[in-house]
Amino acid sequence: MRRALLVASSSLLLMVGCSKPPAPEKPAPAEPERTDVTYLTPVQHLIRVSIDLRGTRPSDSELDDIQAHPNKMRHYIRAYMDDPRFADRVKEIWNEGFLTRQDRSFFPGPPQMQGVLTEDDFSKAAGNEPLELISHVVTEDRPFTEIVTAKYTMANEVLAAYYDINRPTDQGTGWVEAPYQDGRPLAGVLSSTDFHTRWRTTDSNRNRGRANAWSRAVLCYDFMSRDIIVDTALNLADPNVVNNAVRTNPSCAGCHQTLDPLASYLYGYFVPETVDDQAVMSYPIKTYSMNLEDRWQQGTGRAPGYFGLDVGDKIDDLGNAISEDPRFSLCAVKRFEAGFTGAYLKDVTADFNEIDRLNDWFVKRDYNAKDLIEEILMSPQYRIAGPVQPTAADVIGLKLLGPEQLDRMLYDVAGFQWKLSAPLGYDLLQNDIYGFRDMAGGYDSVYVTGPAHTVNATHVLTLRFAAGDAAGKLVDSEFAEAKGSRRFLTKVEPADISADAIKAQAVSLYRSLYGETITPDSQDAQDVYDLWNKAYVRQNDSSYAWKVTLAALFSDVRIAFY
Repeated sequence: MRRALLVASSSLLLMVGCSKPPAPEKPAPAEPERTDVTYLTPVQHLIRVSIDLRGTRPSDSELDDIQAHPNKMRHYIRAYMDDPRFADRVKEIWNEGFLTRQDRSFFPGPPQMQGVLTEDDFSKAAGNEPLELISHVVTEDRPFTEIVTAKYTMANEVLAAYYDINRPTDQGTGWVEAPYQDGRPLAGVLSSTDFHTRWRTTDSNRNRGRANAWSRAVLCYDFMSRDIIVDTALNLADPNVVNNAVRTNPSCAGCHQTLDPLASYLYGYFVPETVDDQAVMSYPIKTYSMNLEDRWQQGTGRAPGYFGLDVGDKIDDLGNAISEDPRFSLCAVKRFEAGFTGAYLKDVTADFNEIDRLNDWFVKRDYNAKDLIEEILMSPQYRIAGPVQPTAADVIGLKLLGPEQLDRMLYDVAGFQWKLSAPLGYDLLQNDIYGFRDMAGGYDSVYVTGPAHTVNATHVLTLRFAAGDAAGKLVDSEFAEAKGSRRFLTKVEPADISADAIKAQAVSLYRSLYGETITPDSQDAQDVYDLWNKAYVRQNDSSYAWKVTLAALFSDVRIAFY
């Protein structure tokens, strides 16, 4: 009997050892490609992926590789998501929901750092706190639910000097995990000071606007979008009448019975009144007090709760409830889909089948944002190049390059940073106090709250000015290097003025900048030579001629759209 059992066990082990491993999980297939649109070629697809994930264009070798091996697209998507610049793109997408990035920090910089760091350093430290946490969760392959449940915030050396944050002292100056030590319950972005100073409240508003800002950001649910029947008999100018109406009047209570309990979670947060002549009295600045948590009793009058559920009375309880709400994952999918396809949030919401497919995959992959993003970037919706028969009403097609993406691309190709010197230090493509972000299709998070999706005159002008400055720096730096060490001017030396040499360089530039293959005898190559030659004749200087030529190539619409 024992021998029979051993034989049976051996046979079972052999069967298990020889069985095939389970097939890897795959998302549900996307809907078939449409017949009324054209799709990107593999080269164009890689260019879009690279700009979306890194903010710059692929190298010539990468373009050649994807043209020969189109099935390697997922490999490049994963590789680009490992690039440090990918974190910047995540922050840009989520700022559209949070709107915490502003040109000036709410508080002046810590005294010990004034005169050492620029105003731009202070504004970016104060405005990036929740966005840094989101990008940290994404780039570290953490479950995305951690953005509302994390027992830490993200802080760099500057932010830790602002607020009561216990940041490790042996981690350099960059952004690292660090907890607040003022007693606040920790719930990821929900606990960030930055959000509560961006979305402030008043005694009469009672945290309702702030609570709705949270709901918009992480649930994509806006209480202001609800149909409201206003009782015209109410005296809305009387705070006491309004306070009573939100509890007893059916036209008001229907909304406030869910909004007000959310607002009741936020009473521990406050903006200190110790600001005098633009100087905060003491650092670290206090922005939370546990003793203020119960003020909801005199404020909203409704105990903390989550859409009719009693989930606990602290903000970390709120974070746990949000993480379990199906609207949270759906909102994340919508924001990533809108950010990468260049569509408005309302438009991607209307594509129910695609959002549902992506959400199923997102949840199945334990809320891994990289898996979600990979699927978005491989989807037919992302790969649309334009309509088969364009009309003036068509809005689908190539995407408009954002100012932050343009900033990174010019730095990558030319080593060029368009910014003011200290003590201000603002990036001119990422600021509107002194810069041109709104003009280049961006937004300031206050007066303009979303990016442009179509080009206008100021966008073209800004692109031309930035391109001219970048071209000047690039030509000087390239000609200072040996030909084999250059990235763009690899076919010519300053002494080369022949048409053949210029056209050969034009072929290389078209490949690098636009992903297009032209020949030396093409009209495009001839156009480049004609422009170069006119500039050369004017100054009798080949470097000057290349600066003019590259300025024109950098400001071409094929750079502005991708």
